[in-house]
Amino acid sequence: MRLTTKSALYAGTLLATALVLNPAIAMAQEQNEERDQDDKTPSATPEDGIVVTGFRQAFNKALDRKRNADQVIDVITNEDIGQFPDQNVTEALQRIAGVSIQRNNGEGELVSIRGLDPIFTRVEIDGRTTTITADSSNPERSAVLSPLVSDLYSSIEVVKSPTAADVEGGIGGTVRLNTPSPLEIGKLTFAAEAGVNYSEYRESTEPNVLGFYADTFANGTLGVLAIVSYEEQSRRVDLYQNNPYFTIGEGDLDDDSDPAQLALVGGVVTDRSRQEQRDGDRQRFNASVKVEYEPNDDLFLSLNGFLARDERDEDRSRIQAQWGRGNVTGGTIGPDGETLDTATFRRHRVDLNTFNRIATIESYGVTGDVSFTPDAWTIDVNANYGQSEEDYDEYVVQSRINRDSAGGYDITQSARTPVNFTDAASLALEDIDVRSLNFEQRIISLEEYSGRTDIAYEFDSPVLRAIQFGGRYSSTRFDRLQGVIQSDADLTLADAPDANYVVDNSFGRGAVDGILGLWPSTDPFTFYNAFPSTEEFSFNDEQVYFVEEEVFAGYGMLKFDGDVGGQDLRGNIGVRYVDTGFTGEGRIDVDSADFGEILIDDAPALDATYQDWLPSANVVLAFGEDDNVLFRAAVARVLTRPTIEEINPSIDLNFDDQDGSRGNPELSPFRAWSYDAGVEIYFGEGSEGLFSATFFYKDVENFIAPTQIIESYGFPEEGIAQQDYLINTFENGGAAEIYGVEVNFQTPFTFLPAPFDDFGVFANYTYTDSSFTNSLGNTFSFPGASEHVANLVGYYERGIFSTRLAYNYRDDFLIVPSSAADGSNASFGQGAGRFDFAARLRFDNGVRVNFDVLNITEEQEYNYFDTPNRLDDLTFEGRVFQFSIGYRY
Repeated sequence: MRLTTKSALYAGTLLATALVLNPAIAMAQEQNEERDQDDKTPSATPEDGIVVTGFRQAFNKALDRKRNADQVIDVITNEDIGQFPDQNVTEALQRIAGVSIQRNNGEGELVSIRGLDPIFTRVEIDGRTTTITADSSNPERSAVLSPLVSDLYSSIEVVKSPTAADVEGGIGGTVRLNTPSPLEIGKLTFAAEAGVNYSEYRESTEPNVLGFYADTFANGTLGVLAIVSYEEQSRRVDLYQNNPYFTIGEGDLDDDSDPAQLALVGGVVTDRSRQEQRDGDRQRFNASVKVEYEPNDDLFLSLNGFLARDERDEDRSRIQAQWGRGNVTGGTIGPDGETLDTATFRRHRVDLNTFNRIATIESYGVTGDVSFTPDAWTIDVNANYGQSEEDYDEYVVQSRINRDSAGGYDITQSARTPVNFTDAASLALEDIDVRSLNFEQRIISLEEYSGRTDIAYEFDSPVLRAIQFGGRYSSTRFDRLQGVIQSDADLTLADAPDANYVVDNSFGRGAVDGILGLWPSTDPFTFYNAFPSTEEFSFNDEQVYFVEEEVFAGYGMLKFDGDVGGQDLRGNIGVRYVDTGFTGEGRIDVDSADFGEILIDDAPALDATYQDWLPSANVVLAFGEDDNVLFRAAVARVLTRPTIEEINPSIDLNFDDQDGSRGNPELSPFRAWSYDAGVEIYFGEGSEGLFSATFFYKDVENFIAPTQIIESYGFPEEGIAQQDYLINTFENGGAAEIYGVEVNFQTPFTFLPAPFDDFGVFANYTYTDSSFTNSLGNTFSFPGASEHVANLVGYYERGIFSTRLAYNYRDDFLIVPSSAADGSNASFGQGAGRFDFAARLRFDNGVRVNFDVLNITEEQEYNYFDTPNRLDDLTFEGRVFQFSIGYRY
């Protein structure tokens, strides 16, 4: 990351503030109830063990969960009832070793575990499958977690080595989001909190509230819990994007007799530059309700429901220059000897587009569970229903100045500070024709029913702890609907009710000489409703399809725990059998300049099945004083099913170009052997310290990669002749592998003299090496895999006050592999680090005050093609400040 002087001063000021507050906090603490000076742990309620404050205590709870688990697992726990260390589930997960996140509009959305793409991460809420799409063109398996508020959860687990009882699907791992249990809380508890979010870049302040209630009835046998969260956000994001680059040939020059232009042949320029501003509002509502009943030691019943609703209304204003559609008139080749760091063009094409996107993302689920424990038996029956839907409306204005402009770009200062210019941006509104004025709607939905039964028998044995077996059935449907209608009116931008020239991307730099900051724009919602389409809306897009997935699974597992040679040995060994079946239907779309677009509703039906045996074993060997040293080892056969896009039964054909695309219903799943081996050393007072190192290796088979094949299609009933097409599709490729090491270290500094004994540190580092080879013979790292990922969290706690400064870093990573024969134009994300700050006051009377600063150093997201000076995507969103005050009883 680039730590500027301003940013460094800002971070230093926050730290200094925390240290200056130390004497005042110490005085406030003396005025509160005294505590034992030898006890360095934060206060807790001894009746139920529920911790009411502290980053340190959250770290300790997570450490206990990790230590006692039979699997390779990492955990984050809440600081307090309704209080999580990070405001977003994805942002919280990035603190875990081996976990990295992908952002959209500056906010964490998708989770990668050990360098594997988010499609390899399974997500569960209270054991129920959770898949949420947002701003997505297809229903998929990877879950967008930004609609989920972290304060609803008591803990988040990342499981890296499965047991036979765990639901398959996550080669990378499984994220488990766990809501609190009212019977474990065990008494009347309620909390309320209200606050504000301030987006510095947009200069807007928005409210947020949270309510929590839990209580028990009927002599403590019936528990009820409810959590509700609502927040508003108002954000601005500036973007600068380029398309892939091309090599200049003589035919790309404006004058191939000009020696200066001829000197540029062989240089590399971007095909297209785009600037965009995204400005919008968002309302996010989360709710969780849980009822538990335990009339005796042999019977437990629970019912819980969850709802997440995310409403987004966003305006996007965009100008893009298609340099590749014009002629090169000049430029200079940069230090790398290839890329032009300045370039000018004539007769290029310019598009002026505005969008109004209104999206409602809703996910909800219900889980019922009955557990019966007669004698040594445990019988657990579980039923789930879950649904997620993104309903997406978009109004679009598209205008074009076709091959009648002059302009160019300049990145001599830095690829991070590009200058883009075109004279098309200054045309009069009446001189800009509207190509299309559209209304589009897309609905992506996922629905799953599942049920499982688990039966266990506990042995009275010094080594064999239990035998467990069970089965699970799930039925999941993925649907995609899309349609578009277009205004019939012949229009220019001057016809728009509110057309204007808008100020756009400055990337937080204020006015910059030469940067494109003004271009024509309008409100597409108002414009469309002034000139609506005469058509009746229907889902008329070629990409209308559904896929149904049905899975039967059964397993058997032995659990053991005993003394072996004077050391404690525990773990499990088992096997899982999975039978997967798919069905689905889609459309064929054939497009030609002569006969237009024809939709055919009889695409080849999707019908595929496959079966898998998935053995697994987890072993933990504990020795040393108080079993403070643990050796862990795990091996498992794991799988991840193909994405819905990859098996989509629809076919898209271009008759004139003789090419097209389709999914591949015959794909086998990704399969892999996963290995883990590591050591954990717990130390310090109360074993609050940890040093651990875990080595991992995944050998992936059937790696799915894009490919091209020749296929023949003809539709005589539609008057379309048979011919060959070059089809873009997917195939199971060769093997791929990923390996690395995770290192964790955390401890409070209780061994140091005052005042340093109130500080502590939490740190981890992950090294990952990965590779796969596509059908063209090009080798890449796994998409999303950074070689180096690190977290460093320093915290301070004394009495009622706690503060935390967290730093997260990941280095460069592949986003999209190249599909070109020479491996060019692969897209990479540049390494970056982020600082986040948090401060807490927890008064003994129940009042709580929170203050957070996100992205202190205003880190930008920067993506590039092949080399860092070939910009792909640059995003700027600025800092966000959060303040809240609440009460807990």
